[in-house]
Amino acid sequence: FIWRIKANAFRSLASCLHLNLRQNFLLLQPNVFNGLKNLHILELGGNTNLGELPLNGFNGLELLGRLDLSNLTIKSINDGAFNGLFGLKMLDLQHNELKTLEAETFMGL
Repeated sequence: FIWRIKANAFRSLASCLHLNLRQNFLLLQPNVFNGLKNLHILELGGNTNLGELPLNGFNGLELLGRLDLSNLTIKSINDGAFNGLFGLKMLDLQHNELKTLEAETFMGL
């Protein structure tokens, strides 16, 4: 299992289109996805340690079209967590522990 990925760990993977990090115990660190500027699909489902999405947690992923955040333990999503995801077409949040979503949650999409 992967527990932690350091900031800029993917900086040399600019040509990566699909990243599957499902079924781990990840905590999202700021700037962890820096360098993945051509990423289209990001799968994070099943990371049972991920209780919160940080502000600007997906910075630099302007081309991301699909984001899988299913089967996590997300209790809250910070306003601005999805900032800069201009190309997002599919966001999967099923099977989480969300109680309330604010209008500002999806600003920047």
